[in-house]
Amino acid sequence: MWWGHNNYNICIDDRNFMPGAYIADIIIESISKSNKIILIISHNFLRSGWCTFEMNLARGELATRGRDCLILILKEPVDVLPPELITPTLRSLLETRVYLEWSEDEDRKQLFWRKMKDALGDPRYQGNEDSQYLYQSNDGDNEVLQELLEP
Repeated sequence: MWWGHNNYNICIDDRNFMPGAYIADIIIESISKSNKIILIISHNFLRSGWCTFEMNLARGELATRGRDCLILILKEPVDVLPPELITPTLRSLLETRVYLEWSEDEDRKQLFWRKMKDALGDPRYQGNEDSQYLYQSNDGDNEVLQELLEP
């Protein structure tokens, strides 16, 4: 896969978040330092208070940065998501943003990955900014997003 060969780094909570730090602080720092913010919308995402917090921060970053920094991925079709879990923020994002839809169909997977690469654009160097909250490891980034999308 093209992912790890193009110097993209992914921040994943259970791999990169430093134990003992406040979760909210880690999330805020991670989002503010990210070139792109990828939200994978699923039933579990919508039921999580922390994921809702991340989505609200990402929307704020989108407004503040004045550039396209958010990639929405629907792991399930929008019509199967429970309506009671679709917050006003998510509804607004779905109505105003182009989003990617994951599919188990092999032909559609290839299209998904092409669109994902286009949405990410070229990787941008951010320097070696040290963080008190994050481990800098990016081992296995080739497979990380694929694993997050698999059922």
